[in-house]
Amino acid sequence: MNYQFRNVNDAFFGLVWDMERLGTYSNFTRQTDSRAGKVRMFCQPVMVTYTNPLERVLFNRARDANPFFHLFESLWMLAGRNDVAPLAYYNSKISEIASDDGVVFNGAYGHRWRTHFQDYGKEKFDPWTNIDQLYYLIEHLRKSPNSRRSVLEIYDASHDLMLLDETKDIPCNTHAYFSLRQDEEINNKYSCFEEDNEYEGQYDTYLDMTVCNRSNDLVWGMLGANVVHFSFLQEYMAACIGVKVGLYIQFTNNLHAYLNRFEPGKWIHDKTEFDYDHCTAVPLVKDPSTFDFEVGEFIDNKDWTRVWQEPFLNTVAAPMCWAFELHKRRDYRSSLNAIETIAAGDWRLAARNWIEKRKANWEKKSAQASTD
Repeated sequence: MNYQFRNVNDAFFGLVWDMERLGTYSNFTRQTDSRAGKVRMFCQPVMVTYTNPLERVLFNRARDANPFFHLFESLWMLAGRNDVAPLAYYNSKISEIASDDGVVFNGAYGHRWRTHFQDYGKEKFDPWTNIDQLYYLIEHLRKSPNSRRSVLEIYDASHDLMLLDETKDIPCNTHAYFSLRQDEEINNKYSCFEEDNEYEGQYDTYLDMTVCNRSNDLVWGMLGANVVHFSFLQEYMAACIGVKVGLYIQFTNNLHAYLNRFEPGKWIHDKTEFDYDHCTAVPLVKDPSTFDFEVGEFIDNKDWTRVWQEPFLNTVAAPMCWAFELHKRRDYRSSLNAIETIAAGDWRLAARNWIEKRKANWEKKSAQASTD
């Protein structure tokens, strides 16, 4: 099955609707058991193409995706981390769901991208020398723009096959392929960073990315966290190579929805509109070397008054993290004030919606407690 959407919001509406609409047709979907409960799955592999992958923030209020967790986890991945503690602050259930020991994750994507695989190509094997796959792929595509060899490995057969029945965390996304493409298109066909006619008539180079997935939860995986994770990766790679973001294609061998959490009637009728064509956006990376240095420090940062050289970290990520911390303190007035300083319009709207819902729930709970 093959789908094409502009962005994650269009994909959410289209795929949730199709999962529900085709639910009565056994040749399209079927119900089956899984280790985490009953699921409805598409009978065939599914390929989804996002033509505007930088439009990655899901606004559906009923779905109530956590933008703070998705953004921070994506930065945590680009920093190459696999430790639980930084993520657990934004999602207290993550350790129970995906970590075997509560300390590290077995299949953390960013760790697999940047530090997991060892360099067997050395004359004398050094077990402490690991490969930053992103560095080698960036260098390769700079030198060989027509290459068809740019494969990012996530699944590690030498490691994961031994743990199939023992770990909670086998990578769902197994590989990614990168390729460069020249196209005579206006740049803002794929992003809202450029002026309308600035590049008209020129051949621009785009980085396309195909992600292969063995098994994906439609709602919380594909259209929740994964679209943010991998569009961050794609944008990072494009910035480091010096090209523009192209198509993001995801191939999923088993696309499913957990029936005990599948609420299409509520989600389909709750579509928040956002004008991406006139949005205020902040590119993820300005200077790759500065970003690489600062993103590592950002993950462990506790001082939200710090000024970062990278604009995205300074004007989007930092105020979002500060707003989340104020939410944890139940200081919702200050949290909403912090949100208004987020420079990127899409992240600002999603953060505001999420915090306002928590504020309303907290006030209702407090009012009930005071009358008991």
